[in-house]
Amino acid sequence: MKIREILAHRPNVEIHSMVKDFEKFSWKEMPTLEKLQKEHDMLIEALREEGIKINYTLKTIQSKSNLVFIRDSAFILDGKALILRLTSIRQGEELLVKERIFQLGIKIVGQLIYPCILEGSNIFLIDKKTALIGIDERGNLDGANKFKEIFKLEVYPIRQEKISENFNLIDKTAVISEEIVDSQLYNFLKENEFDIIIANRKESESGAIEFLQIDSNKLINFKCSLNKKLEKNGFDVVELEFKEFLKSSRGIKCLVLHLDYT
Repeated sequence: MKIREILAHRPNVEIHSMVKDFEKFSWKEMPTLEKLQKEHDMLIEALREEGIKINYTLKTIQSKSNLVFIRDSAFILDGKALILRLTSIRQGEELLVKERIFQLGIKIVGQLIYPCILEGSNIFLIDKKTALIGIDERGNLDGANKFKEIFKLEVYPIRQEKISENFNLIDKTAVISEEIVDSQLYNFLKENEFDIIIANRKESESGAIEFLQIDSNKLINFKCSLNKKLEKNGFDVVELEFKEFLKSSRGIKCLVLHLDYT
């Protein structure tokens, strides 16, 4: 896979809305807006250097603190977009993304509604015909089945708590946390002959597994020990000096919504 165009949301005043209950929004500490913006700009510049076209959202929703994790709101394949349905505390974020996708001329082929739940970070595209979908609090079977119906893909629903924090793919290599070795997911990867890199607990809890794949051999991640394992396996890693975003439980992958990729 090679990314050609993305959509991003630069952190804005919505961050301040969680000042009294940031833990409810999956942050370990309250972040500083200016520092988040600086790190986000660093990521966008790294993507531009890779020749990737950048689009931004044009608005904010002041009550939605996690808009920056834009990957979760939609999924796009071959120029067709499905608007996803997030967990209850985040519902409404997808409306901002839906509006911007429409403005960019991308065809919206569907939108998930109750009882579907599916966030973008729980969708792992194996190839243009096959996807793995994590079934946990951020994705249910109703969401997976609707996704399959719309995109006509072969879909493997895998039950695994916090799958996005514990698993990622780059080409035919899977990175998986040591916490879930011998799980249904691990067995699926072995049966389908994926190369497997094991990440330790600290790496998974920091968000290091949620790196962003740029092409079949290159990725972007914040500085961490996992990068050395990836490099030993032949991958080119672009490292960013992230500190403020590490106050969340999310990784770099969540900050980008793929609009066009091959």
